[in-house]
Amino acid sequence: MKPALPLCTADGKACRRRFYTLMEVFKREELESLKASGTTEDYEEREQLLTDCFELTEGHAQQKADKTGRKKRDAERREAASADIVRSAMQGMRNKRALSSDTELATPPSTKKKKRSSTDALLGFLEDRASSRNNRHSLKERQLQIDERRLALGEQR
Repeated sequence: MKPALPLCTADGKACRRRFYTLMEVFKREELESLKASGTTEDYEEREQLLTDCFELTEGHAQQKADKTGRKKRDAERREAASADIVRSAMQGMRNKRALSSDTELATPPSTKKKKRSSTDALLGFLEDRASSRNNRHSLKERQLQIDERRLALGEQR
């Protein structure tokens, strides 16, 4: 803004401060005017613009409040739904336990894999690699034996 208006020394803070000052004075004068007379008065252009600005800022504040209220209601609704899900899951677990204790069926052991440490994982990898190498070597040996038989059969003919 400064390059466009080199003689203007106003910045964002100064403009904001001036706007809020104008709005405070306008609100004060508006209240005094309404108290003094109960009739509609002639508005000057400045007062009309300030009235428009005041209505816009109030409308924006109301929209912002509505939006935060809506977000809070949505969050509460999601929280209530998740609490219902947890409650129903817990009730299902209680029913399942009661049923299994009534029929006295033993639950099967868990099939979860144990966590392996890094050395166990490395050892498993190396063992797999060695077995695959052994398999490759045995396949190569069989292939060589087959090739030797073919050569022997070829020489016999």
